[in-house]
Amino acid sequence: MADGRAGPPFETLAILAIVVLNVAMGFIQEAWAERAVAALRRMSAARARVVRDGIRREIPATELVPGDVTRIEEGDAIPADERLIEASALRAGEATLTGESVPVPKDAALLAGEASLGNRRNMVFSGTAIVNGQGVGIQGNRFSP
Repeated sequence: MADGRAGPPFETLAILAIVVLNVAMGFIQEAWAERAVAALRRMSAARARVVRDGIRREIPATELVPGDVTRIEEGDAIPADERLIEASALRAGEATLTGESVPVPKDAALLAGEASLGNRRNMVFSGTAIVNGQGVGIQGNRFSP
């Protein structure tokens, strides 16, 4: 190489070094992102206030079982479908289900006859939020109106 240019071995090594550096940076960045997502999941994990054996507890929503009695208050996100057994000025934001922008009033009264799922005012549904009031609900697999 009398003309002073770098030959093919130098270019090959330079490209290889850049590829290795790029792979290492991608691996590190992906590891950081996975840790950040795991931390966000822990922070935003749904929780429920239940009464079990006469004792009030706060548990992860994933541990709810049929028959659990839950306390519902303003600001709560509903972790699972529940039938209300008590309600005081309870209103739920069901925009995620129905598209309604106005909160829906809820009460614990049993409904007469069959009612469509959207018309069951004695139920609160998973993924909705309580915008006003408080109540008590019970978990179950199947609910009657």
